[in-house]
Amino acid sequence: MDIRKLMLALIAFLAVGSAYVVLNNTPKWPFEFKRGLDIQGGMHLVLQAKPTTEIKEITPQVMSAAMAVVRARVDGLGVAEPLIQPKGEDQIIVDMPGIKDKDEALRILGKTAVLTFRARKADFPQGKPAPKDLRASPAAAAQASPAAGASPAASPAVAGTKPSAAPTGKPTGKPTAMPTTKPGDEWVLTGVEGRMITQARVEPLGTSWAVTADFNGEGSKIVADVSRQLLGKQMAIFLDNQLISAPVVQSELNTGNVQISGNFDAKQANELMIVLRAGSLPVPLEVVENRSVDASLGAESVRQSVIAGGVGYLLVIAFMVGYYRIPGAVACLALIIYSFIVLAIFKMIPITLTVPGIAGFILSVGMAVDANILIFERTKEELKNGRTIYAAIENGFQRAFTAIFDSNVTTVLACSIMFYFGTGLVKGFALTLAIGVLVSMFTAITATRNLLHWVLESRGFKSPTLFGVQVPSKIR
Repeated sequence: MDIRKLMLALIAFLAVGSAYVVLNNTPKWPFEFKRGLDIQGGMHLVLQAKPTTEIKEITPQVMSAAMAVVRARVDGLGVAEPLIQPKGEDQIIVDMPGIKDKDEALRILGKTAVLTFRARKADFPQGKPAPKDLRASPAAAAQASPAAGASPAASPAVAGTKPSAAPTGKPTGKPTAMPTTKPGDEWVLTGVEGRMITQARVEPLGTSWAVTADFNGEGSKIVADVSRQLLGKQMAIFLDNQLISAPVVQSELNTGNVQISGNFDAKQANELMIVLRAGSLPVPLEVVENRSVDASLGAESVRQSVIAGGVGYLLVIAFMVGYYRIPGAVACLALIIYSFIVLAIFKMIPITLTVPGIAGFILSVGMAVDANILIFERTKEELKNGRTIYAAIENGFQRAFTAIFDSNVTTVLACSIMFYFGTGLVKGFALTLAIGVLVSMFTAITATRNLLHWVLESRGFKSPTLFGVQVPSKIR
């Protein structure tokens, strides 16, 4: 089998496979289109971290802690696939698709982070009840009161100076199986608070990692007293009433620092360190932008975008077939293959589709045809100069390649700049356009070229007039 037949087989495989991915919407199918905020509706917020008397400057360390707090709170709201990203030096963008209780979201996200260390009431009877004004998420409730039969071996990270069994909990605010001593068991405050932490850092510990938290003078005294009473028992870490980890105290903590270990990998340890910093660097978050998007508005935008895309497709097909004849029809076939490949990529990664993202895809369709136009114009020039059909096609592709490559590279560079410096919807537009441009390089050059040679194997399609060129019959 020659190289051309192999390429045709590859093109056919990509076309059929991509079409199957795009059109398959069965319940168990793992791929689906992710709809952005402007399509399915929801809430767009911009939060700004504000300095306090204790924290006079918003540093990158403060922002990473604030991001951890916002992410934990959004997870607790039950938002599916939120977008949380920094903006500038002191702002955070939060997109929450499908959010229902918008007033509750505003109230929760604007709070200052509260990190507390708690113990079970049975182990620490003198502890104060946890405050009720903070949100007690379903995740935290599941952690504090698990289903019957939870094993004590499921205890997560271990506090103290020695490593222990592998943890089951991760500092993400998600449910973790927690052992309980009896029905109705509850967590109470120990007096140890996040504001008492002066530093949190990740350190290697044998083949795993540990997190060390340093306390100020006030915190050191309280930690020493509490750890003395909780030897062999749990002292849990809560962020905004959400259970993050429940270490077991292995020794009296009277040195002013606490090491939390338990076969953490680097990522788990880093996440826990950020949570501890969130409590030690609490800053208020002010909502500086609040925009709600109704789902019906998003659906109307998608409908209009689909109509615009369909009309654009028909106009492109009509122009290409009418002006370039056979090559134009082949280019339209390659364009259909291109569309399926790009949409399959969007679905498999997956790419969150927004209205600007759909616009970027539609724009890339025009750019994909633009490459074919350059090639076909070069081919027509070669035919007018007396080249044979095959020679004209080959020279057309070769001579147009440099212009196509340069124009596509500059477009991808522009998309990279927009993606790096842009936010939210701008990033979606840049990403979909860049993917479309890269795929169009394959379909416009490789797919169109091989399909055109395949069509020309029939004698009936070898006339230059079918390429929109009138030349003397002796050079046909």
